[in-house]
Amino acid sequence: MDKNKPPGPAEPLDSKFHHKFLLKSAFEAINWFKNAIKSLINPTQKEKVENEQEKVDLLRPGTYKTEKFEVGKMYLFHYDPKGRKTLPYYDTFPLILLTGIHRGGFTGLNLHYLPPEPRLILLSNLMQKSVLLDGKLERLNIKYDNLKGVQEFAFFEPCFKQYLKSNIRSEIKLIPPEDWAYAAALPIEAFVKKTKQQVWKESMATQDMTL
Repeated sequence: MDKNKPPGPAEPLDSKFHHKFLLKSAFEAINWFKNAIKSLINPTQKEKVENEQEKVDLLRPGTYKTEKFEVGKMYLFHYDPKGRKTLPYYDTFPLILLTGIHRGGFTGLNLHYLPPEPRLILLSNLMQKSVLLDGKLERLNIKYDNLKGVQEFAFFEPCFKQYLKSNIRSEIKLIPPEDWAYAAALPIEAFVKKTKQQVWKESMATQDMTL
């Protein structure tokens, strides 16, 4: 397999990125995505996280790099929250779909707060609200107000987080739409103070769902 290309053909847009395609293609692509990843954080940083190699070795420096945020696009970065001492838990490697921009920061859906299958179901449903450019998915038409209370997006609430630009500790990676499912499936979440299983259980409990 060519390590520079994801496995298999891209799914046509008119398939609406249905759940089965997302689940199958995303999990098949994990090995490909791992071959495309390398360190986001400074090698001198001493912070230790669970499964450090997977958590720290992310996208190669310089790939997908951006300095601009746009609503409806997916981003990945290393983050050190301002309120880390009082937060019950947090993810130091957020994978977010941006929902809003404000002075000094932004809001977004960090998909890591959901277990893999609900995460991909939410992504699939969100991709129905897409904005096309030359017939291809460019970004999502998503804001907090048009997600709240909609059954198809019920999983979004535990993912909704606020971030400060000043607390980003790495390059900002803009993930292209064709790689969203791959990125969402890769187990790179790095929760502090609680395990990912504990976080997922709490997230699902807020939606009256069980793991």
